[in-house]
Amino acid sequence: MTTGTRSQYQACIDRAQRLGGTTRVTELGGGAYCVLGSRGDVYAVRVDPEGNFTCTCPAGRHETACWHAASAWLLRVAQSAAGAIPAAPPEPDATVRARLLAESRERTRTITELEGSSAECFGSTVAA
Repeated sequence: MTTGTRSQYQACIDRAQRLGGTTRVTELGGGAYCVLGSRGDVYAVRVDPEGNFTCTCPAGRHETACWHAASAWLLRVAQSAAGAIPAAPPEPDATVRARLLAESRERTRTITELEGSSAECFGSTVAA
């Protein structure tokens, strides 16, 4: 669970707003978010059913408040004001991994398919 003082949390919210606020946040569903960092890194922010935020950034790994989690929090506040906070609990990490792997496999072409397409592409230009 992330910890910090009121002024630390406020500083994180202020920085999140200066850096674009919710425009850097992608909601993945189930309390999971991706946040684009200031240097181009992408961090995972999770919110558990009790409302505790965690982040994969260096500060978050030390359970310190960070602006990435504050950005996700700002999005949740905006959604709450609009009545749009989803009620579903977060998916367990193993479930998320399995779902993403299955989706990735659905979109991946096999080596055989790729070999066939390269043979068609280069087969007509090779002299006999």
